[in-house]
Amino acid sequence: MTARNPLRVHGRPFRRSSRANQDLLALAAACLLLAGVSFPQTVRAQSQIVSTAPQGPLWISAGASFAWDDNVFRLPDAADPQALLGTSTKSDRYVSARVGLHLDKPYAQQRFRLDATASGYRYDTFSFLNSNLLQYDGAWDWHATPRVSGTLSANRNEALVNYGDYRTPIRNIVRTQNQRFSIDGLLFGGWHLLGGVSRDESKNSAIFVQQASYHATGGDVGLRYVAESGNSATVAARSSRADYIDQPLDPANLLDDGYRREESELRVQWMLGGKSNLTGRLTRIEYRTNHFAQRDFSGTGGSLRIQWLPTGKLSLNLSVARDLGVYVDNFSSYAVSETVALAPVWHVSARTAVRANISRVTSDYRGAVVVLPGPARRDTLDSVQLAVDWVPTRSVTLSASVQRDHRASNDAMFEFNDTSAHIDATLTF
Repeated sequence: MTARNPLRVHGRPFRRSSRANQDLLALAAACLLLAGVSFPQTVRAQSQIVSTAPQGPLWISAGASFAWDDNVFRLPDAADPQALLGTSTKSDRYVSARVGLHLDKPYAQQRFRLDATASGYRYDTFSFLNSNLLQYDGAWDWHATPRVSGTLSANRNEALVNYGDYRTPIRNIVRTQNQRFSIDGLLFGGWHLLGGVSRDESKNSAIFVQQASYHATGGDVGLRYVAESGNSATVAARSSRADYIDQPLDPANLLDDGYRREESELRVQWMLGGKSNLTGRLTRIEYRTNHFAQRDFSGTGGSLRIQWLPTGKLSLNLSVARDLGVYVDNFSSYAVSETVALAPVWHVSARTAVRANISRVTSDYRGAVVVLPGPARRDTLDSVQLAVDWVPTRSVTLSASVQRDHRASNDAMFEFNDTSAHIDATLTF
């Protein structure tokens, strides 16, 4: 692997989980008991503006958008776009169009769901980014008996990579696919036995060393307690094995051909009152490569989210999270990211909403396999978004947003500033 080059080897970590320890199980028992305490009626979900979906089990949507981005490839302020991109500008405008098919049909004790969307993107300056993408998310929520149920699902997503992470200025489309079968068996009282198997695949259209293409298979088991109040706690263990699709074993750069991941997790949902609720997650992670122990890591991740509805027109979401994800180059094997985010929504009227999203993500890059020339890399990404949604009629939604991103780093080559704006229209029928 060559020396660090921010435009060629910088990539985004992808999450891989792992095996838990006995401390989680002890904490899980305490939270299971807490979940049984009686609280007021379940808090209503964060309110939304008037839905554009027509009444009925099947509908079609169509939409178009116009966007402007002043730093498409997230280059540092000091970078020379002429030398790197062959043009004097870092900004571009693009338009997109999409059409979607949507299904939500209950039948006896079964339910069938589908959201499928085909999209096309066209850029003015960087036309090599033009792409046609397909996303779908389908599921069969099945019931064998009133006590035994589950879901059979499949989903696919295609998108351009985030160029804040993938720094090579070429087109790279990442396609992810997942198939999953899960089962939920009611044992007695509020106790549920859970299980599932899944297959995942992530495929890059261009070389992306930091997040190589892979396919993985895995399974999970768990136990959930649901109280009459609606509070719940779940403990689960998951294990999976993966093979990289287009990355052969490379002993010189310690690039492996696969990995094993295991995790144990505790999740809690707790109703704090009629206007707020709390969801939490604690995960113990272990990641093991097939051959190179230098790339192994373990640690604890988690998240905490509070939803609060202080008035009928205002909702607030506050969240904090800690995640560990693979990030492979000479100077790191994984990254630890800590996020704080606030997302208020003000419902000006039944048809108009103003929303904001303010976040800070701090990322530490760890697990270097060569001697570092200085301190390990550390980034801080600050992001602010402001948006307005308007539903003039039941079948039409109009949205406009503006976003500002600033990333600071102790390595100046990874810093960037970016401002973008987006206007979107959606029609359902």
